[in-house]
Amino acid sequence: MRKNDSEFNTVKTILFDLDGTLRHDRPEASELVAQFIRDKGFQVSPETHRSARRWEHYYWGQSQELALDKEKYGDMDDLFWSNYLVRNLIAFDCPIESARELAPQVVLHMKEAYQPRDWVPPEALPTLQELRGNGYKVGLLSNRRSPCNDRVEELGLDGCFDLVLTAGEVGAWKPEPRIFHKALARLDADASHAAHIGDNYYTDVLGAQNAGLLPVLYDPGDVFPNPGCPVIQSLEGVLDLLDLMD
Repeated sequence: MRKNDSEFNTVKTILFDLDGTLRHDRPEASELVAQFIRDKGFQVSPETHRSARRWEHYYWGQSQELALDKEKYGDMDDLFWSNYLVRNLIAFDCPIESARELAPQVVLHMKEAYQPRDWVPPEALPTLQELRGNGYKVGLLSNRRSPCNDRVEELGLDGCFDLVLTAGEVGAWKPEPRIFHKALARLDADASHAAHIGDNYYTDVLGAQNAGLLPVLYDPGDVFPNPGCPVIQSLEGVLDLLDLMD
């Protein structure tokens, strides 16, 4: 989706989300859950799957339900995950009693079968290099608790960022404006000349909007209809928004 040039021709700083944007799990956990449900005889349409994925983004986007579950269950042990999967299965349109019955089975299944690998979109590295080569300040802003510089290097993206910052280092989590403002302050950048690219509408889009940045939703799976901001389905779409595409 191409945005009005006037909104992007003054952008000088680009912030990127990490997980779900520059780095992905392959396979995704939701794929295994969906297949487990199908194997139990439930129908999972593409729209139902997208709806469940929207719920996952909402839940992990610092939702009130997540805060309550952490308070009730503490560390993310089997009780936490069983409760989470009850919620998740309901989001997949499972009846609540079926969700309660299946959730412990899904926990066990995921422990045995879920061994995701890191996957970085092939256009990620050239896109980041193109941005820096054109003079943009490029930052990585993640909701992880611990510093992730080593992970960035493992993913082959070291040297691509002027700043790598996690929520745990700041003590503030997207969508809180403070984490965006901290990143911009360290880059000596202004929100009115900055954009943020991420896959989660609830943290990345709303957070960027509330902090005064231009939000760009990375949504190759068409999870979020009509998000009210530019949408890209490939990371190189950022170059198109900035008129850097050949």
